[in-house]
Amino acid sequence: MRILATLGPTAEAVFALDALSRSKRGDRFGAWGQKVVAALGPRWGQVCALVDAVRPIPDLLWLINPSGGGTAPTRVGGVSAAEAASVVRTFARLVVEPHWNRMRLFLDAERDARGRIAAAGGSDRLLGTLHPHLRWSSPVLETRAEGCEEVRLDGQGLALVPSVFLHDRVAVLAGSECGSGSPMLVFPAVRDATAAASLWGGDTGEEEALGALVGRTRSLVLQELTESRTATELAQRLGISNARVSQHTGVLRQAGLINTLRYRNTVLHSLTALGTALLGGKAFDMAECAPILSARATGD
Repeated sequence: MRILATLGPTAEAVFALDALSRSKRGDRFGAWGQKVVAALGPRWGQVCALVDAVRPIPDLLWLINPSGGGTAPTRVGGVSAAEAASVVRTFARLVVEPHWNRMRLFLDAERDARGRIAAAGGSDRLLGTLHPHLRWSSPVLETRAEGCEEVRLDGQGLALVPSVFLHDRVAVLAGSECGSGSPMLVFPAVRDATAAASLWGGDTGEEEALGALVGRTRSLVLQELTESRTATELAQRLGISNARVSQHTGVLRQAGLINTLRYRNTVLHSLTALGTALLGGKAFDMAECAPILSARATGD
């Protein structure tokens, strides 16, 4: 079993198109949907025509094969495959790629968090924590993933891949039916439309979150998260309430500095690549950071 960080911008573009088609062209995404329209300009009509003619999942899954193998169809839905591919790649270039660094940092952190879960609890725990509606009963993983009703690995292995835009799906099975060999189970790294929209680029929220990222307590939270910790562990180690932990981790998460994994009643926080970079890869001295933090201080 492998854990990949992402299948790339084209795959996220396919998943974003699916989200748009399932949310009446961005209504549920609010400002995100409006920004998509603005970014695409006159090409918005082509995108609308495509999502009206096809189901991005599963009709466009053949586009996400990272190895380039398999045979492309000649038509999908009511359009030619070449036309569909052109619209998807334009969507990826204008909508996804300008914000790819932020998305990639988040997905890298998600992969690392999953790797820690696998290292601590093995594949049983990893597969059992992917999604509340994914049921793992060794050796069977039951899911409502689209593409086929049953896949037998027969020694092929399985790649697990997080996605930003699959927030309202349980998972998507891709790979073997696309001619790429090993199946890939793509699962949602974000299960909330608003959070997905902020990773896409947000508006002033990111700048406001970074401006709010000051004060001794949030700095201590970052130091503690050089190792992944639950919300309860943070509260105990810092001597603050769970409510205050939630408040501080919410700001850090919005700023892209930590990643939060929820499973049943447990919340696990860990640093993103950006958060690690901010700490220089190690816990920092509060005395050294105080001058920097005080320049933006608005209260702890």
